[in-house]
Amino acid sequence: MKRYEIVKISFEVNHPVIANACYDLGQTHFNSKKYDAAFEWLNNALEIQEKSLGEESKEAVDSWIFIGAVYHEKSDFPTALEYFTSVLDIRKRSHGENSMETAIACLNVGKTYLALEKYDNALQIYQYAETIMHRNPFSAGYYLLDVYERIAEVYAEQKKYVESIEWNHKALSLCESWLGSDNDQAVEIRDRIKRLVKENPN
Repeated sequence: MKRYEIVKISFEVNHPVIANACYDLGQTHFNSKKYDAAFEWLNNALEIQEKSLGEESKEAVDSWIFIGAVYHEKSDFPTALEYFTSVLDIRKRSHGENSMETAIACLNVGKTYLALEKYDNALQIYQYAETIMHRNPFSAGYYLLDVYERIAEVYAEQKKYVESIEWNHKALSLCESWLGSDNDQAVEIRDRIKRLVKENPN
């Protein structure tokens, strides 16, 4: 708050520096789970960013993402989906439909479809992201592992245990190839597979 008060005196009302201060305050409140306050500050940031930098500027899009996250945390999934889908559309226009930026934007859309129990939509968007990431293996990195786990989660939520186990094994193989078999994430995936095997009636 102190930084905001300083820049408020030093810069014009719609200066990007003031937007940055608002954004930082929004992020701080979000991390403290003070979602109403986060929403207020992020909206202030977005309003300034759209006026001073443009509606599709990186800074404005970052605020869109955070506001979507606020709605998601408040379980307002339809509104969160609107924000995340808008970000995805912007990423497609600004970076291309097969860019990593587009693939990463798919992740928020997918998790929101999952929260809405729209499983086919979630799978479709995750598989779209996976396809992009396979085309960009050097920049995909950890995100590809994340997508494998997310696809496995969608199948598990539908009690499609065989498919979920398959995708968890893909995730485990990738995780072990990067980080070794004893890292915490690999252990977590193996435990998840064991639980799914027990739950699988077949």
